[in-house]
Amino acid sequence: MVKYLYFEIAEALRDDIQKGVYGIHQKLPSETDLANQFSTTRLTIRKAIDLLVKQHVVVRDRNRGTYVLATQSKISSGSSGLVGFTEAAKQFKLDVSTRVLDLRRTIVYPDYVASKLDLAPQEPVWQIERLRMADGEAMTHEQIYLKQKILPELTAHEAQGSLYRLIEQTIPIGYANQELEAVVLEKRLK
Repeated sequence: MVKYLYFEIAEALRDDIQKGVYGIHQKLPSETDLANQFSTTRLTIRKAIDLLVKQHVVVRDRNRGTYVLATQSKISSGSSGLVGFTEAAKQFKLDVSTRVLDLRRTIVYPDYVASKLDLAPQEPVWQIERLRMADGEAMTHEQIYLKQKILPELTAHEAQGSLYRLIEQTIPIGYANQELEAVVLEKRLK
């Protein structure tokens, strides 16, 4: 049986991922760099990556690149993986709870949100404000913006749980970007 070059390249990349050459949620080299590495064309590399996308090995994000997905056999955590508040707190056997302070669908948001989420003009987003608690003590105050099309019918009840888990039921998460700031918690939130 004849194996096409793109198929062999996809197998080689999958092997590299399984061996840890490319870690979970790590960005793959550009198509140009991979074409040079495998001495082939970008079109062949694109077909190899398309195959890996179909097999849920990687995920493509236009404007950002191609990222390795976590597989069923690998559970990721820490700096090389994606662990949310719920998962992290449960690892420490803490009783986790969430108070949804605000949940609204909006087309008005700061410019940096539109840029980070790559939003079209007036594209609707969910604006979520939550207070996350561990063992009854307020730990984080979250201001979250999420494309509405990812979770079209989000409810306050659903927003009380892990958003990562909720999103992963809809689409595979290739990576996440969070910006954290340490501040003293306002009295109204305690």
